[in-house]
Amino acid sequence: MIGPHVNDQIPAYALDCLDAEEAFQVEAHLTVCAACRAELEAYKATAANLGLAAPQVQPPLRLKASILRQVKETQAASAQRSPQKIGAPELWIRVYRWIMNSGPILVGVSLLLIIALAASNIVLYGQLQAQKQNSEFHLVALKGTPNAPGASGIMVISQEGLAGTVIVDGLPELSQAHQYQLWLVKDGKRTSGGLFYVGQGGYGILAVQAPGSLLDFSSFGITVEPAGGSPGPTGAKVLGGNL
Repeated sequence: MIGPHVNDQIPAYALDCLDAEEAFQVEAHLTVCAACRAELEAYKATAANLGLAAPQVQPPLRLKASILRQVKETQAASAQRSPQKIGAPELWIRVYRWIMNSGPILVGVSLLLIIALAASNIVLYGQLQAQKQNSEFHLVALKGTPNAPGASGIMVISQEGLAGTVIVDGLPELSQAHQYQLWLVKDGKRTSGGLFYVGQGGYGILAVQAPGSLLDFSSFGITVEPAGGSPGPTGAKVLGGNL
């Protein structure tokens, strides 16, 4: 009998960010669940493509100063209390939320830095150096609708459009009877790009599934659908954005 799926832990497992006990639980589930193994491979492929697509970026001076100030404050606070490790997934969530609250000017540049740092855990440095000269990727901002005004997100698409990842924050948590579904829109026709849940705080990530290049689509939307997905949008739209 297959136990509960480990969807929420697969992204962190793909980035080798789980502790030993969590990783063991995921590995045990993967041995008996083909669906989760397929999802893991999709995350690995997406992460690898994003790493090779990251160009060099010169961040604004005020962003550098702000990050350094945050680091110093964190180090000072850590020195005053008992040693306590922050799990890697929690750390990434904290960084993401800080960026999304920094204002629209800094969001794009900051996410470039996060993606480059995350990719360094799974892509050899030599490969990155060999590819970065002629690489780029595309960003699509996803804005909350009146159904989820506090939500925000971003879609990162590789240079050729064959790989993409959606990162969202601030979405309401759903019951097991519903999931969020991504829609890829072209000439008024909507194609499913995948299903996902969000964790505590409304944070979630999705490796996009597409029949071709994501660059062929003009816009993207996320709706609330029954668990397992729908052939077309039926629920409330919570996020949307245009390429």
